[in-house]
Order: sequence, then C-alpha cells, then structure tokens
Amino acid sequence: MNVLHRSILVVLATTALSASAWAAKPSTETTAPVGACSSVAGYNTNDCGTMGNSAGNEVTIEFTAAQDDKASAYKIELASVNGATWTYKVTGVRGRALSHWSIGIGNCAGHLVSAPGADGGIKVDGSTPFVGLKWNTEGGTFSFTLDGEYSSTSLLAMAKTATIYKTGAIMGPDCSKPVVTAQPDPDPEVTPDPEVTPDPEVTPEPEVTPDPEVTPEPEVTPEPEVVPPTEEEEPLFVGNATQNYNIWQCMTCSSPWYAKVPTDAPLFEGVEISQSVNELLEE
Repeated sequence: MNVLHRSILVVLATTALSASAWAAKPSTETTAPVGACSSVAGYNTNDCGTMGNSAGNEVTIEFTAAQDDKASAYKIELASVNGATWTYKVTGVRGRALSHWSIGIGNCAGHLVSAPGADGGIKVDGSTPFVGLKWNTEGGTFSFTLDGEYSSTSLLAMAKTATIYKTGAIMGPDCSKPVVTAQPDPDPEVTPDPEVTPDPEVTPEPEVTPDPEVTPEPEVTPEPEVVPPTEEEEPLFVGNATQNYNIWQCMTCSSPWYAKVPTDAPLFEGVEISQSVNELLEE
C-alpha cells in the first residue's frame, strides 16, 4: 500500500469517527423560542423547540436514541383546572429516571400565589436555559395556584434527565388573558301594583213591609142609658102626651136625650130615643 492510499484511509477513518461522535450529541443549531428558554451563553438549546399548533392536555417528551442511548420518555398531562389552580401529572414512560421537569408559565411571574414542592418561583432553570416553574422529581402530581382565573393557551413543558433536556407543547395558563365572568344583568326593579282596597260590603237594608192600612172603626156614640123612673118619681113629660106614648127626658145625660115610651108596652119595649123631641113627636 503506497503513501497516498494510507492518507485516504486515515481521512476516511477520521471522518467516520467524527460523524459517530456528533450523532450521540445534541445538535446546537436549534434556536430557543422566545419566552421558553433564556439566551444564556454556553447552554445547548437544541431541544427548547417551538410550541407549534398541536398542543393538547397531554404530551409525551421522547428522546431519540441519538440523544439518549436509553431512548427515555416522559408523559406530562394537564390533570385538571379548578378555578385558579392548575394540576399536572408527570409519569416516566421508559428509560432513565427523570431529573426534573418545568412548566413554561413565564408570563405568570407576577401572578403566582403558591406552588407546593416547586424549586422556588418562576425563573430560569439552573441547568438549562428554560424559563418556568420547576419541580425536582422523578414523577407525580403537581399543582400551582394563580391570583385568578386565566384563559388557557399552548405553552412548553420541559423534561430533563442526566445532562439532556427536551420540551413539548401542552395547554397551560396565559396570564395576559384573565377570564372575565359575565355578570348577569340585574332584574329591573319591579314596582308592585298599589294595593287595591276593596269597597266595603254594603249590607242591603231589609225590605220594610208596610203595615196594612188600618181603617179606623167608626166612632160609636153610645146610647144613653135610660133609667126608668122610680115609683116615687113622676115622669117628666115634654110636649103633649097622647094616649099611646109618653115622652121621657134623660136627666143624667150630658146632652139632652129623649125617649118615646109607649103607654101600653112592657117596660122599655118599643122605646125610641132621640135628641130631638120634635122628631119623636112627628112620628
């Protein structure tokens, strides 16, 4: 083998070794998306990625064999949103144990109320340029509470194992868009109708049945009691007595009464009475 052939073989071998070495390392050509990773010099931002339009309520972050010889994978799920509290579940799918994970809620830095178990607040990760809320964990359920309810948007979650990390798109809060709960229009004040006072019940007066007209009985002038003369008294004759009758005058009456008494009749039989002597005499 001549010198030229040896030189060509050395070059080819060197090229093959270089390609093999770079295939096992992350590329340095990917640019971190704004708001997901910080521009910290010296960090490899190959897998900060972009959110795209395919974010949902869960994402599986997978490392290729070229990035990780164990092809590790981790599943991150948005478990629930309860008012201002957001809860995520992180599970190891395969490969290496998870070092830590972060949720990229960079624009909620001034709105975070609590985040149990998190490594501080919303900030740049100490081992990556990723900006978010970080938990050092191999998996579990994690929650954080904001100062109000906010609309959901597509953002990045980051998983790190060993010395490599990678992101994936998932739904989370957008603290630039608070949820405004529409207040129902109050019912207009209804003015009640004025109370109507019923007219007092009128009790009809009972029908009065007039008393039947009473026809007064005609005044009866009592006939004077005729007292016959005693044997000692002489009859009082008025006018001329005849052979047929005598005329007697009532001496006890308040007005003059006269009696025409037949001479041949029993006592008081056939007696005629009048206030006029002449009337008796004319008969």
